[in-house]
Amino acid sequence: MPEPERERRAHLARCWEARPIVPGVNRRKPLVALCGVRFGPPDFPSHLVTTCHRLHDEQPLRSYSVEDLRIMIGQGIDLPYLVPIALEVLAREPLSSGDYYEGDLLVAALRVPPAFWLVNPAARRTLVAIVEPLSPPRDLAADVAAFVRRSP
Repeated sequence: MPEPERERRAHLARCWEARPIVPGVNRRKPLVALCGVRFGPPDFPSHLVTTCHRLHDEQPLRSYSVEDLRIMIGQGIDLPYLVPIALEVLAREPLSSGDYYEGDLLVAALRVPPAFWLVNPAARRTLVAIVEPLSPPRDLAADVAAFVRRSP
């Protein structure tokens, strides 16, 4: 296996590890410039895979849309860089939506693996503070309740 492919696969495996949030990220850069690993051409031509590769390798963080954040966080890609941006969006508008439904970014954040929140308790407290005063729509209530129940 070529070295760039080995690095990409190792990086993807680390995406699901619980890592601390990276402070002071330069949002004018794409993720590849921050983490140092290029995804390169997609190995599967689906919309999801090609979108993740494009966002990771080409798009500066400051130009991520709500939908872009939802997709990348939903795939567990580079959470230490993306969760803080999502929390800023959710603090302004908790039910921000990408392309699927009202609150889809919130659901993506609520479904981030619990190990991430254990390593990042301040971020977890921020998300709890965002969801506690909500009267979420019925279809989001179960995700909100499950997240709050897991509070340490």
